[in-house]
Amino acid sequence: VSWHERGPEASGGCWEVFVAFSGDGGQTFTEDHKVSTKPSCPGAGDNGYAADTFPFGGHYSGLAAAADGSFHLFWADSRGARYDLRTVQVRVTR
Repeated sequence: VSWHERGPEASGGCWEVFVAFSGDGGQTFTEDHKVSTKPSCPGAGDNGYAADTFPFGGHYSGLAAAADGSFHLFWADSRGARYDLRTVQVRVTR
């Protein structure tokens, strides 16, 4: 699973992206891991109406499994002047 979270490192309406994995159908999960490298701060850029209406970037986030066992996360991120699409590849090791 992946999620957006506001926390002590991301204040003032800013947020970060986290991920956790389960190998037993959701009974237990790994510790959460932050995958964003900087906070996303929609109100700080030129997002205008979009920042008020979609503070987490709208419905533009997801997680896809790859054939090699890795996962690809993507999300609308506003660490700069406007929302941009960000992505990261995550590998799960046992």
